[in-house]
Amino acid sequence: MGVSVRSWSSRVERVVSALGWAMGLAGGALFFVTAGYIVFDVIGRNYTGFYSGATDELSGYALAIGTSWAMAFTLRRKGHVAIDIVTTHLPQRIRALLELVALVVMTVFAALLARFAWDLAWGSWTTGERSVGIIATPLALPRALMAIGFTVFTLESLALLLRGIAEFAAGHSSGEVETVAKHE
Repeated sequence: MGVSVRSWSSRVERVVSALGWAMGLAGGALFFVTAGYIVFDVIGRNYTGFYSGATDELSGYALAIGTSWAMAFTLRRKGHVAIDIVTTHLPQRIRALLELVALVVMTVFAALLARFAWDLAWGSWTTGERSVGIIATPLALPRALMAIGFTVFTLESLALLLRGIAEFAAGHSSGEVETVAKHE
């Protein structure tokens, strides 16, 4: 009659993972575009006298947006720094439990980042706040884009946590709760 909870959660996790993957690629591409823009601006300034005047402002937005958009992608592939010098010597079940604790902390941290980023974006929107730079960017736009990245990071953390809890409860702890997706 209906879709099972496991099937539904698996679909949701796939969607969140795909969204995080796409945003991670977009964030990485944004870094490359920004690097090219900076190189162009520096060469122009040194050899032709052309200077856009907005390099620092635009590269700051790119750094904030690109970083927040890559967080979910990096989490899914276990790219965040993990210090496991002690946990590698613990029994498998305890390692799995500690992995879950780490995911709880990560999810709470991600949710706080998202919440305060949205508060910042909303405050910028309601006050019409603009940057003091040469292009006077409405700050709600880059701040909302950053908040979207942190929101997807939160959803990815939560999806991995829920799967980890299900695996742990089912007794699957072959060393750690697996939080890395199979390469699509």
